[in-house]
Amino acid sequence: TIPFHLDKEVKKEVEEEENGKKNKERKEKYAGIPQHLLNCFVCSKNMWNGESFQKHVRGRAYKLMLDSLEESMGITVNMLRENMRLAEEEKMIGLNRMHRLNKNHAESTMISRAIARCGTLNFLGKSWPTERAKDISI
Repeated sequence: TIPFHLDKEVKKEVEEEENGKKNKERKEKYAGIPQHLLNCFVCSKNMWNGESFQKHVRGRAYKLMLDSLEESMGITVNMLRENMRLAEEEKMIGLNRMHRLNKNHAESTMISRAIARCGTLNFLGKSWPTERAKDISI
């Protein structure tokens, strides 16, 4: 058996070796990648080697830019959803007006019905929950 104080030293050496391997793997994560491919599209920066790219990705400025990009995309998605909802609402108002005035009744029945694949938007007067839309094949 190994004496107690030597056992601690052996464990410490093994832990240091494992930590060294992990650090080496982190540094070598982007090793061998050509320099022209080490480009951060979020920050519009070009890196000169894998280690600098890894440091950049772990940095504070990169995380802030990523957060602002995520927020910007979220706002854009919400705007697109709202525009889609308003467009469908306009269609419904137009269809209701046509039915009310009894003009082009034959034409209004030929309008194809759209199904929302996700969300609960109203398409031509019908609300389609996601689960129900999954069962319907077009």
